[in-house]
Amino acid sequence: MASDSDQILGYQRKVVLLEAFRISYAIMITGIITTLMGFSLYWIDTGILGDAEPVIGVILFVAFPIALGLSLYIYDRRHERDLIIADAVLKVIHPIAALIRYLRGAGP
Repeated sequence: MASDSDQILGYQRKVVLLEAFRISYAIMITGIITTLMGFSLYWIDTGILGDAEPVIGVILFVAFPIALGLSLYIYDRRHERDLIIADAVLKVIHPIAALIRYLRGAGP
């Protein structure tokens, strides 16, 4: 039987931490994608959009992040492996970190 120190709000500590990581990765990825889309909208001549600009802004900065964040979290939750989103992020970050270390002269 688990002691009270192994539980957070009545749930096992491992379960709470796993869900916290899933939520944080979903929010991080959503934030990065939304920021990139916002910059691309800034670089595009917004005069082309005309009257649709406020609608596109609401979709881009409200509806899209909520939908993407929820879908990433739900996808990761339903997948059999734990933290599949985190695994994908690490596969992208590790080569970039290795390249940065190499360019600084630290070696592989």
